[in-house]
Parts: sequence; structure tokens; C-alpha cells
Amino acid sequence: MAMDYQRYNHRKNDHDSRYTTPDFKIELEIEKEAAELYTRTIFYDVQDEIYKSIMSCCSENVIQVYDNRKYLIRHIFDDNGNRKERSFYKPYEILFNKDSMKISCSCRRYECYGLLCCHIFYVLRMARVVEFPKTYVMKRWSKDSLAAKSDAQTSGKIPVIGGFVQASSVIREIYDSVEQCVNLLVGDLNKLSLYRDKQKEMLKQSDINVPTQNALNKNDLFASLLGVTEPAELNVKVPSGIRNKGCGNHKRIQSQAELAMLNAANGNRKCAWCGKREGHDKRNCPYRPKSSSAEDPSDAGATDPF
Repeated sequence: MAMDYQRYNHRKNDHDSRYTTPDFKIELEIEKEAAELYTRTIFYDVQDEIYKSIMSCCSENVIQVYDNRKYLIRHIFDDNGNRKERSFYKPYEILFNKDSMKISCSCRRYECYGLLCCHIFYVLRMARVVEFPKTYVMKRWSKDSLAAKSDAQTSGKIPVIGGFVQASSVIREIYDSVEQCVNLLVGDLNKLSLYRDKQKEMLKQSDINVPTQNALNKNDLFASLLGVTEPAELNVKVPSGIRNKGCGNHKRIQSQAELAMLNAANGNRKCAWCGKREGHDKRNCPYRPKSSSAEDPSDAGATDPF
């Protein structure tokens, strides 16, 4: 259920970004192009920067530095709408080359977040740049950040070496165009039916013109990726004369108590009756007579007090 909820939100947000128009604040061409390039949430952030470039920024000086022009931009108001004191804030420096469309700002917002700042939008408006600089549009924030998957990509029909990136880009554009056509024609059943019939005719023509290619198996796919093939027979020689860890004696280390018990069982104890070390004592001595009147040899020198 959690994954279904996430997928539903993703499809809803994707539909809103592609097929609905947001509210514009300034009605500039650069703002409209930003709405077409970015997703809806990211567009609102870019829209705020475009709005601040008009309402909160002003230019102090323009300096020619070799092939670039250096702009000094200062904020008139802060984020709360309060007027800033000119002496307490250092102006931002923007380097701009209109021929190569390279621009950088000292606030480093694009380097940190991947989105242009209000100072850059102010400089673009001063330089009369109408179109949005698409070189500074990161793919992660665009509508086409998530590529559509195709069965041809997963089955190995597209060659891995050469043409994979180009084919993936074409497949993504086809998916997007078909989806947009279906969403536009969904309200007119007759036009939607004509579009379906046209797609079926193109499918039949594709089957005639392009023969069906056999999908690569797993071994062929890895061989084309690595540039080597697996040999038909593998001859592996088993190493000999090598002692690894674990070879040899597998006995564990014994404690002092176990060693004492083994030494006692080996006959190291001396019998008090016979004086031999055979692992018995005076009570269990096999050399002691069975009769109860037998005397202890240790008591042989004692005298009877009676």
C-alpha cells in the first residue's frame, strides 16, 4: 500500500507538471520556458528567483574584464521585505559572456543547488537574453529525469557497445510523445481511434521492414560488454604442496586442568602401599592382600602398646 501511494503521487505530480499550466507572476518568456523545462515544485523555486531579480535586485556597476562583463548586483530588500542598508552588504559579482553564454555568480547557488540565482536572472534581463539558458538546466530537476524503460533495453536487443545512449534517448522521446498525444486526444474518441489505427499501421509496417532479432542470452550480453568470450573448456590445475591455514593438527589447546587429569590418568601418582606409580592409591592397590588382618607396611615398625 505504501508503494502504491508513492506511485500514485508520482503519476499525479508528473501529470500536473506536463499537462497543466502554473500561475505566472511576471509573464516573461524566460519564466514560461522554465515552466516547460522544470518540474512543478522546482519551477516554483525558479519563479521566486526570477521575481526577486525584478523586485529586490539592482545594478551598481558594469566592468569589462577581457571577454567577460563583470556585473555588481546588490539587494535592495531582504527576504522579509525590509530595505537593506547599502553600507553593510557587499555586492555580488557576476561574470557573463554573451557569446558563449557562460555565467557565474559569487553566491554559488548554482554550484550548491543546481538552480540559477536571482542575480543571474537580473544580469540576463540586463543583457536582453530572452530564452532560458538550457545549458544550466540540470537533468535531475527536469521533467525527463526519469527515463522510460523498454523491453528492448532489458532483453539485450540494443547493442551495448555503441548506440546504447542514443537509442535510450530516442526511446524516451517516443514514449513522451505518445503519452502526450494520448492525453491530448483522450477527450475526442474519434481522433483517439484514428491515432490508434495509425499506430497499428505503423506497427505492421515495422514488422515487415525490420526482421525480428533474437535476444541475446546472458553469456552473449556479457561477452559483448567485456569484449571477451568464455572458453568452451576450462582446465584448472589444482595446486599441490601448499599448506594453508587449517592444515595439519586439528587438536585444540587444552587447559591446565585437563592436562592435570591426563597426567593423573597416565600413572604419575605414587601408591602409598606398594610404592609404585601405576595410577592407583592405597585403597585400590592390587598388590594389597585381601584379608582384613593384613598390616600396613608403613606401620611395620610400630610396637603394640598392649
